[in-house]
Amino acid sequence: MQDFIERLRAFDLDFNPPPSEAGIEALQSGLECRLPDESLALYRDHDGHRRCGQLEWRLLPAAEALDLYRGVFQNRGRYGLRFLWYDGQSNYAGVYADGPLQGRVCIEQHDNLPSPGDCSCQE
Repeated sequence: MQDFIERLRAFDLDFNPPPSEAGIEALQSGLECRLPDESLALYRDHDGHRRCGQLEWRLLPAAEALDLYRGVFQNRGRYGLRFLWYDGQSNYAGVYADGPLQGRVCIEQHDNLPSPGDCSCQE
């Protein structure tokens, strides 16, 4: 994971400073789950970033991920899906934090928001 983070940092995306361990615990508590180790490693490195630059997706700052979960996606918590990335085009990417799809990634396009079963999962 460290190699991935180093490659990500090469894009110079104006990363926010990482949250404290208490902030990471508050994120998981607010999202009502334990995030996968890979997602935690990203947040331990940086608390999201504001622009995508050459990348299509950006990691949401913890506060923004919590607001999104509470305001839009909390009713889908039973699926174990937590959205942590955004592409600026109303599309979200997330990870399944528990359940049979735990550890898989889901990309949800804004056209599909009413039906959570429509997302495509990747390992």
